[in-house]
Amino acid sequence: MNRLFSIPFLAAIAVLGLTACGDGNDVVETIDRQVEQFSLNDQWQGSCRNQRFDAFGVASASEFYDFGDALTKVTLLYAADGCAEPVVEIRETGTYTLGDTITGDIRQLDLAYANASLKPLTPNAANALNAINACGASDWAAGRARDITAQTGDPLTTRCWSSTPRTVYEAIAFSADRMRLGLQDGASDKTSPEARPAAVDESYVFARQ
Repeated sequence: MNRLFSIPFLAAIAVLGLTACGDGNDVVETIDRQVEQFSLNDQWQGSCRNQRFDAFGVASASEFYDFGDALTKVTLLYAADGCAEPVVEIRETGTYTLGDTITGDIRQLDLAYANASLKPLTPNAANALNAINACGASDWAAGRARDITAQTGDPLTTRCWSSTPRTVYEAIAFSADRMRLGLQDGASDKTSPEARPAAVDESYVFARQ
């Protein structure tokens, strides 16, 4: 499993907290994909996901995707189970490409993140980030976002977010109102095309907003 943030970082949070050529089938396939791309083009809210770290308390997270002309992903971190009160917001922007069918209704999806920012949402969260010099800064303030792109890297050593820019090689299945992303398991860690999952995570569902 990818570590999106380091243990010290989590500890601090827990403290709070047509084509031009081709035959007719090519044209039909192109049109079909354009329709499918449009149907993905929307905002999707994930359910709450509890992530326990017993040594430091508990934390939970929720994810939000906006597939518009560009890609925006917002991750909210919470100091306790249940996603009741967010304490930190991480916002990532970039581009996305919906690709070929993997199997059945599961498609390839490449998420190319170019920038990342972090914003503490409460004074306690800002203090906790300052205490560990998160992302190389000790002047975090509640409600003030900071571009952390240059400070990202291995979360265990940077006490920051996952290395950005980066590309996540996803799998996706979506319908009129539900979206599921790739099941990250074993060698399917989404870090390369070869490590793209072949199945989606049925336990974590995103709802169209």
